[in-house]
Amino acid sequence: MDVPPGSAITTPNEMLAEIRAVHKGVEEISGDVKRLAEILPDHEDRIRVLEKAQADVEKDVPDHEDRIRTLERWRWGLAGIVGPISGGVGAAITKLIGG
Repeated sequence: MDVPPGSAITTPNEMLAEIRAVHKGVEEISGDVKRLAEILPDHEDRIRVLEKAQADVEKDVPDHEDRIRTLERWRWGLAGIVGPISGGVGAAITKLIGG
């Protein structure tokens, strides 16, 4: 039999071995897909829970911003009040001590 240059000859036994190897690979992939199908619903539930938690946090952020602004206003208001009071207390103590 004349075989052209660069050609390959595959015997029926070699072809059968290749088919069996491909079949084994397909079975392994099929098992992986089945395991993923069992796991994925749980992941979907987890993702939904995380999305809901994120939505709740995002809803609370404006409320926290308002609280922080209120505290900052109080802080500056108290600083404005404490300054003159401490000056007055210092002057009173100086007079009492006799300075």
